Amino acid sequence: MNKDNSIQLLIETLVLIDGAYAPATIRAYKSNFERFIFYCDSTNVNALPADSETIAKFIQKLTASNLKSASIRLAVASISTIHKLNQLTDPTQFPPSKLELRRMHRALGRESKQALGINALTLEKMIGSTVVSP
Repeated sequence: MNKDNSIQLLIETLVLIDGAYAPATIRAYKSNFERFIFYCDSTNVNALPADSETIAKFIQKLTASNLKSASIRLAVASISTIHKLNQLTDPTQFPPSKLELRRMHRALGRESKQALGINALTLEKMIGSTVVSP
């Protein structure tokens, strides 16, 4: 499927899922899959349906582009979801993709920075700094 057809199918899929997913999720699917479509177009391969080797090479490209592992996982999840919503075989579930994700995790790590929890002292300070107007 060429780039224009893949973009058209993506648009139709996004219309189909409107209201079923959060707007932020739909935006993420759209931007991640558009990036994948343009990658596929630049390498002259199909985005829909994609094959696992293409996904593996896309992961390699993303890994080399200084993205965090969480962003790459989200991109792969977007590709997976768009395929599933169109009743296509999920190319991310085959060994080339899975092995490349493992390589990516070994290279970049899996660590995500999480916000610190609020303890009693922090909560007390937060409440104390709240201005209550009459």
